[in-house]
Amino acid sequence: MNNYESLKKLISNSNPNDLTNYRIIATKFQKLVNKTIKDIWRKHNNQISMNLNDVPICLENSAVNSSTAFGYLYEEFIAQQLNPKYFVTPKGSTTNSAYDFKFIDDTKIELLVNLKAEKKYNPGICAANILISHYRRNLKPKLYLIFKSKYSIDTNNSNILFQGTESFYLESFIMSHIKSDSRNWSKEFKPLSGRIQSPTKTKMKKFSIETIPEPEKILNYMNYNFAEDITKSKNL
Repeated sequence: MNNYESLKKLISNSNPNDLTNYRIIATKFQKLVNKTIKDIWRKHNNQISMNLNDVPICLENSAVNSSTAFGYLYEEFIAQQLNPKYFVTPKGSTTNSAYDFKFIDDTKIELLVNLKAEKKYNPGICAANILISHYRRNLKPKLYLIFKSKYSIDTNNSNILFQGTESFYLESFIMSHIKSDSRNWSKEFKPLSGRIQSPTKTKMKKFSIETIPEPEKILNYMNYNFAEDITKSKNL
């Protein structure tokens, strides 16, 4: 039995609403995603050649190097190589989705992944309103894994170089760390349009799978208190 089937069996034979089971599933899923994405990078010798029709686009001073474009390219690079027997991507555009892919068996719990490509520290996660909308869809327990692939750019050869991974669960900190940026797409400021921010690297050290509370508490918080707390944090 491979790791994917093992996780499916674990979910099938347990109650994800139980805190112990919830955290065990979180541990197994994090390890599975980590191995899956590292295997993808390894298959490509831990690098991506950035060329369009044999024209290098990530040489020194290229506008691409400092843009957000690579984030979207990275998401597709990973998503297109996931095994569809075990992972599914959103039906619509990921720009309006809370996640980039999730575990295919969501009958008892939703295991979601938000992919991030990180060249330098970037705490942005997902717009609060999009996150709230997803958590309110149903009463299933959820685990939201933020998974970062760290990279550097070889500007001499127009290559993206994989530098390792970092991952953590939103649930581990969201009830005790409320912060969002001020990204907004309308003339009138809407606090829920901002992206939820992860704790600083120093603060993140105190959060882990062991700080994830019961799934019922998470769902209640996301349904009834999260939007209010975000708005309060903006001093509106």
